[in-house]
Amino acid sequence: MSGQEGEEPWPFQMLGRTWGSVGYDESQISEEVAYIAYHFHWPLEQILELQHSDRRRWAQLISGINERMNEEAGNLMTASGR
Repeated sequence: MSGQEGEEPWPFQMLGRTWGSVGYDESQISEEVAYIAYHFHWPLEQILELQHSDRRRWAQLISGINERMNEEAGNLMTASGR
């Protein structure tokens, strides 16, 4: 885990936040943050300002969008005979 001797701190630790102390798994938070940032291009500070439940909901919504897009792409490929 990051933050140990000689390792770089997680980005949200550098912002002065400590999530483990409030019961949030830092690796889960980093995955949620990376997922939202990758898909929506929101800045780190804006994502971390979200309530945990809101951040998880955004990640779920993005996942649903991706699944639908992948299904539609698969249907198009099937329909075109590829």
